[in-house]
Amino acid sequence: MSKIRLYIDEDSMDEDFVQALRSRNVDVLTVADAGMLHKSDEEQLAWATENKRVTFSFNTRDFYRLHTNLIEHRQNRVHCRRTPLEPD
Repeated sequence: MSKIRLYIDEDSMDEDFVQALRSRNVDVLTVADAGMLHKSDEEQLAWATENKRVTFSFNTRDFYRLHTNLIEHRQNRVHCRRTPLEPD
């Protein structure tokens, strides 16, 4: 089974929380660890995606918007994909 790899957003980087996770062998990186302090939410999500990490954030409004846009973009991409026709 795969282990969840967390990426803690700036608004959730409570030191005690991060230490508690690490003491329980949770694979966790903060935006500070990754050198991503003060980057945009879009950049944070892109970094997490590229590095196969799950974003943990209290910033639900913005990340909900980003997630929704991502899903809509992927659906549009899939719907526009051409598939070969089967011979009759």
